[in-house]
Amino acid sequence: MSDHDDFAVEPIPGLPARPPKGEDILWQGTPDWRALAIRAFHIQEIAVYFGIIAAWRVFAGFWEGDGALSAFGDGLLIVAVALFPIGFFAMVAWLMARMTVYTITSKRIVMRYAVALPRTLNIPFSKIDGAESKLYLDGTGDIPVKLTKGEHLAYFFLWPHARPWHLSNPQPMLRGVPDAERATRILASALAAASGEPARSIQPAPLPDGKVPADQDAAPQGLAPAAH
Repeated sequence: MSDHDDFAVEPIPGLPARPPKGEDILWQGTPDWRALAIRAFHIQEIAVYFGIIAAWRVFAGFWEGDGALSAFGDGLLIVAVALFPIGFFAMVAWLMARMTVYTITSKRIVMRYAVALPRTLNIPFSKIDGAESKLYLDGTGDIPVKLTKGEHLAYFFLWPHARPWHLSNPQPMLRGVPDAERATRILASALAAASGEPARSIQPAPLPDGKVPADQDAAPQGLAPAAH
């Protein structure tokens, strides 16, 4: 695996150099910033947290005998305070999405992104031991990639493009991908072709609310084979 940090010399957006002869670009995409804001920065949880505090403050105001204007005014003040962290994290998610390009070629995955410093990560299929997908009802999804034994990347430098909670063995992840089902199928076919095995779909993980992703019947169970 390799990386570079000079976006200005990209001959193709998201790639450090033009693919060599025999390597084809199969898919490119960028994260949906709303998906990043919700699932990486948890702005919904932040909104709920401040909403509970605001509701409690209004209730406490009435309990203490304050007038409606005073009680609701205190609640609105808390809501106003909540807009700052929510707006900040939403802006960061938007910027990260603009700076990120995911690329699937016939031989590798390329992740161009920026956290503190711009980076481009090349992951050859020979370094991939398998992949999964997690589809959401909004059509976006996450595609974490399991690396072969002995390959290790720092979680800090990957985040938010890393599978959550896999700190000791970080897994790069295409996060908040629009039309994730199509990207998943393309990656599964490319991994299978590189390994010389019949194409099999990457296993879709269950949704957090237990609902079935759209068109899940079109994605049979089974991990994509490793490419060696």
